[in-house]
Amino acid sequence: MIGQSEFEGLIALFNVGTTTAEKDPLLEKAQIRTQEFYDLWQDRIDIVRGIKGAGKTALYRVWNMLGEHLATEDKLFCIFGVESSGDPVFRHFKKSFSQFSSNEFENFWTLYFLTLIRDKINTDPILQTIVKNSDDADSLNSLWTKLHISDGQQRTLMSVVGGIIRLFEKTDSVTGGISITGSPNGLLSIRPELACTFNKSANDMSEPPYVGDIRNTLCTLLKKSRFRIWVMLDRLDEVFPRNTDEETNGLKGLLKAVYNLSHDELRIKIFLRDDIVSQLASGGFTALTHVMDRASDPMRWDREKLLLLIVKRVFAHVQIASHFAVDIAKLDNDPAYRSECFYRVFPHKIGKLETFDWILNMLADGSNIVTPRDTIDLLNMAKGIEYKKFQHNKGNREHLLSVDSMREALEELSVQKRKNYLEAEFPHMWNNIEKLQDGHSIHNGQSLELLYGQDWKRVVDDFISIGLLKHDPKKAYYRVPKLYMKGLRITQGKSFAGQK
Repeated sequence: MIGQSEFEGLIALFNVGTTTAEKDPLLEKAQIRTQEFYDLWQDRIDIVRGIKGAGKTALYRVWNMLGEHLATEDKLFCIFGVESSGDPVFRHFKKSFSQFSSNEFENFWTLYFLTLIRDKINTDPILQTIVKNSDDADSLNSLWTKLHISDGQQRTLMSVVGGIIRLFEKTDSVTGGISITGSPNGLLSIRPELACTFNKSANDMSEPPYVGDIRNTLCTLLKKSRFRIWVMLDRLDEVFPRNTDEETNGLKGLLKAVYNLSHDELRIKIFLRDDIVSQLASGGFTALTHVMDRASDPMRWDREKLLLLIVKRVFAHVQIASHFAVDIAKLDNDPAYRSECFYRVFPHKIGKLETFDWILNMLADGSNIVTPRDTIDLLNMAKGIEYKKFQHNKGNREHLLSVDSMREALEELSVQKRKNYLEAEFPHMWNNIEKLQDGHSIHNGQSLELLYGQDWKRVVDDFISIGLLKHDPKKAYYRVPKLYMKGLRITQGKSFAGQK
């Protein structure tokens, strides 16, 4: 039992962080190294795949934190090609990009990555020394010049992109300007304002000249010095308007550029939403097998990792850990102890399920994936609800979060998922999603055909790809996960043909 005064202090402190990795105060203190972290560490993968909220940006930020250590201890220089604010520089190029083919995007990305590398060489004293003392220095500098990538450290992004577009021979004018600044840990801050006018009569340019020579010369130089360079790029789901030709061409070009630049000493590491990968595959992408050769499986958090995520974040607050007599050091290595500590804070059961199993069951999407984002959101919402309940009805409490608060938080999260995920991320699907509203949770082929006509299988495949439906092949059923039921006003039960 938790006394009234103690509960008031503890519930005010309870906070499991935020779902925005850039602003998460607990990311470093309560970080969890997943399989994808170690696959990156061992250079087994170049593409990290995961659904929205699976932890891609958190993983990206963890690598950013390791930047200086990697350079000094592992001779690995990481370049982070995204702003910490999450506002992609590429949005400023919208008018330009709308006219690019996938081949032109491939060339653009290739030159963009080379530009980031050149900036890193210009701003990092260790790399400057390596290049300067190399037998290949003159050759590399000559090749940069041929690509119009200048050697000046005050170069603006306007001049960089202007040079790239001139290589494309498709522009009449480039206006605007902005600078690229680098920090000691390799993070680049890019804030441009750029507009381009294209000459539509020009043809697509073939591969930019000298790219292969630059890659080979640079990698030879790095190999002799036993150094490596990685360029890491995140937030690609925010770069282009969703479900557009611009997005398809841009990401196809990106994946091909990643594949073509890949080398033992030079890697491009990207963090990409899995539903976007599926979208590219369904739209026809003959080179996909090759470019995804060094991609991870979709990120999944098993029950032990999710339990660890919860307890490390709950007990990251010293006062809470102290009150519940939790030994922080044991949480990482003792699964039984994690579970024991979890139930010091949470009720043992919600309905017929143990509370942790209830969380997994309620938050699983159609692919049976539970994301850190949904887990964190659920617990923070439950805290807010519990705090309000306490203000109206003070007294002793058995646990920090009650059964009622957890259930109400699930309903609140479901409504949020409808607005911030289904409506915001998939407006092109919304007319079809809306037809599920006010119905029942279980469908079969006949009931779905009544809703969507002869094209129902394609619609269902789209829903499955975004986690909105779960297929039970044994029963030939399709279920709407509990995570989405409240938000779509769906009730438990069958909605087969002839029934409602």
